[in-house]
Amino acid sequence: RERYSRDLRLEVGCLSPTSIAPTDAQAQEVAEATVRKRQQEADWLKRTHDPRDIGGANLVGSPETIAAKVREFASAGVGFIGMGFIGHSVDQILDEMALFAEKVFPAVS
Repeated sequence: RERYSRDLRLEVGCLSPTSIAPTDAQAQEVAEATVRKRQQEADWLKRTHDPRDIGGANLVGSPETIAAKVREFASAGVGFIGMGFIGHSVDQILDEMALFAEKVFPAVS
């Protein structure tokens, strides 16, 4: 702090691959298929990602499931979430973003 003559303030955040669909099962299916496709393109993913284990810090599920996880992050002190929507096409990703804006934002605001 003294070296740079300023207070050091850090905000806690996370980066979360995001797959949202009307149901948890549909979102999980898209997430798993996307990871499998990317594993075919990038050999290192085969060693580091199990497509069945896409949960954890990732936002995968229905709008209700994702809203609950966002609230959980916020209660843990996370101040921002960098989301990377995943899907099979640009249109699917745009649909996911619209569903997030329509259902999740109002639920967590």
